[in-house]
Amino acid sequence: SLPACVVAALHRARPERVFVVLAETPQAAIAAQADLEAVLDGEGESCLYPQKEALPYEEAKPHLEIGGLRVEAVESLFAGRVQLLVTTPRALQERVPIPAHLAELRQTLRVGDTVSFSELPAALEERGFERVALVEEVGQFAVRGGILDVFSVAAGDPVRIEFWGDEIV
Repeated sequence: SLPACVVAALHRARPERVFVVLAETPQAAIAAQADLEAVLDGEGESCLYPQKEALPYEEAKPHLEIGGLRVEAVESLFAGRVQLLVTTPRALQERVPIPAHLAELRQTLRVGDTVSFSELPAALEERGFERVALVEEVGQFAVRGGILDVFSVAAGDPVRIEFWGDEIV
């Protein structure tokens, strides 16, 4: 974990700077990010920017979860929430369009918020979510009565949101 300690020391010395940590493989990148999080212990936040599963010249779109992690990483970096980006050389070589309205795609819902429950499914579908009967994978959502289950790329597990009319309870 010496590299993580060196990067953490650099981050502490220059917290306004962005540092990119390159790992040889996707597994090494995951391990490096875990090491950074352990060494920093809440002093800073790192973000993983994973590489696509397809080869760089293939036209295949990345898996929805990988695409979501990439969007989260870029959005966090541009918003200034993270200064440590962990990735692989191959991921840096991949061309990715950066939407100018990335921040507008994020929607935060909290208990007590009033949101049009009837319009929420259409908004999720516009953002690329798939409506299903039972949520099992990232990028899916389900509606049953006043309950919305959604598996966002920003969450490790599906989230259940209960509504009373248009109010989140």
